[in-house]
Amino acid sequence: MEKEDKIIGMLEAITERLDSMDKRFDGIDARFGEVDKRFDGMDSRFSEADKRMEGFEQKLEMQGETLKEHGQILRALRTGQEHLKAEIDGMKISNAKEFGSLKEALDDHSVKLELVREDTWANKVDIHRIKTTMGMK
Repeated sequence: MEKEDKIIGMLEAITERLDSMDKRFDGIDARFGEVDKRFDGMDSRFSEADKRMEGFEQKLEMQGETLKEHGQILRALRTGQEHLKAEIDGMKISNAKEFGSLKEALDDHSVKLELVREDTWANKVDIHRIKTTMGMK
């Protein structure tokens, strides 16, 4: 019976150790459950971050398209401005030429007016002399 008691004692010790290990495994299992929950929480946070990043990517694409459109508008404005500047420069040259010809004509008229004055004065002097010789004055 001693052997049986010894074996039973050993079996009980093994059972106790197995129970102890079972409890430890349950503790480890619970820890892994908590870790799983934490990973699930992190996974949901990463999913939210991914959604936010998708929103940012869409906004970035829209801003890129807007930037391209603004670039095209600015290039068109610059081209139009260069065209208008060339047109204004042409008008300035045309106005300068026209002003030159008008100034020339004005100078010519001034000379002619001076000649008319001199002729008029000479005619008045002649009229005055003739009146004086005829005795009308």
